[in-house]
Amino acid sequence: RKHVTALQLIDSVFGRYLLVGLLSTITHVATLALLMELFHADILVATVMAFSASLAVSFLLNYYFAFRANTRVIESFVKFTLVCVTGLSLNVLVMELFVNRMGMHYGFATLVAIAVVTANNFSLHYFWTFKKTIGVAARVKPVD
Repeated sequence: RKHVTALQLIDSVFGRYLLVGLLSTITHVATLALLMELFHADILVATVMAFSASLAVSFLLNYYFAFRANTRVIESFVKFTLVCVTGLSLNVLVMELFVNRMGMHYGFATLVAIAVVTANNFSLHYFWTFKKTIGVAARVKPVD
């Protein structure tokens, strides 16, 4: 039985995507804490700013590092943002179903939402947001 090492995981698109997600989360939390604790910002303003910083970090790292995209940056950013909004909608739907309708604990519902949104967003980014263009695919030699 073959085991996947951490290095092999990071060398995969999905592994890099997970790492970017972690860095994006850290960016969000750190920005929020900084704005709240040092600048005593309004919570809603701080939340929007933290989300915006996280979105920018996530997009740039996904574009250049995780997916190594060759798509147009502006077009990819618009698609990326739409996927993120879709992810938010799925998150809300999972929470509504599991917590409000089925009476489950929000912690469990959050774990389900993370799994669903991660799988959904990765798939949409892989097959739509950062889909490789034909020009690059044509230059890739088939593996024998």
